[in-house]
Amino acid sequence: LPLEFKLLKITPQYWTPEVVISRHQGLLANVTDELQTARLVALLGENKVRELSHFHPLQPNLKMQMPTDGLLEDILNLYNAFRKSIEFQPSDLAFDYRNDWDNFKYLVENQPITNDLLDNPDHAIGSNNWVISGSKTQSGYPILANDPHRAIAVPSLRYMAHLNAPNWNVIGGGEPVIPGISIGHNTEGAWGLTIFETDAEDLYVYDINPLNSLEYRYQNKWEKMTVIKEIIPVKGKSADTVELRYTRHGPVVFEDAKRKKAYAVRCAWLDVGGA
Repeated sequence: LPLEFKLLKITPQYWTPEVVISRHQGLLANVTDELQTARLVALLGENKVRELSHFHPLQPNLKMQMPTDGLLEDILNLYNAFRKSIEFQPSDLAFDYRNDWDNFKYLVENQPITNDLLDNPDHAIGSNNWVISGSKTQSGYPILANDPHRAIAVPSLRYMAHLNAPNWNVIGGGEPVIPGISIGHNTEGAWGLTIFETDAEDLYVYDINPLNSLEYRYQNKWEKMTVIKEIIPVKGKSADTVELRYTRHGPVVFEDAKRKKAYAVRCAWLDVGGA
């Protein structure tokens, strides 16, 4: 095993289908853009936001449909938290290695670069592809080159696969939770993909029942949230129990007790067939 497992006194478990599925990446970050736009409209007004912003391909309706006094709260903290890298502390080292500063330095220097990527604006992350006409190639056939700018990760987002069946012959990079090939070719043609803007997420704001914090207003009626309890093992301490709350639209990411509001994220990529 790599040295970090020895330093941390951790034995990794095998990847399971459940673990891989839980880490599948949807088309994220659209809701962060929408919240930012809503905050700007609340602070500056519709006209000024249109003047300062670039919307493509059409001009959206920026008229606010909800109260704006709570929009500056840290609504998406939990939404953003799951993508952050692990941050090691000297106390995380196994006792036998704790007095050697070089061991901790090794851990810090070998942490993933995810945090650096997250600190950059979303629009600085890109991907690209090229298609060359057959009139410009030696073979006479067009050539496609695709560079999706993916980070190297474990588990990997894509694996090379060759799928062969009657009338079906395709090879390329597939994803663990999506049948088929995302980037590749068959006997007739090739395809790739690049980053694109899509309206795949919405932020829902609900009134909470003053008499019951587990009920939210939907179509002028109080509706109960679905509550799932998760037990999280914690090294060196007793397990932690957390409550995950869901509305009919998606996971609750923030509850504003002062204003009696709850916020949930609805994701197209969580719907059946959304992948």
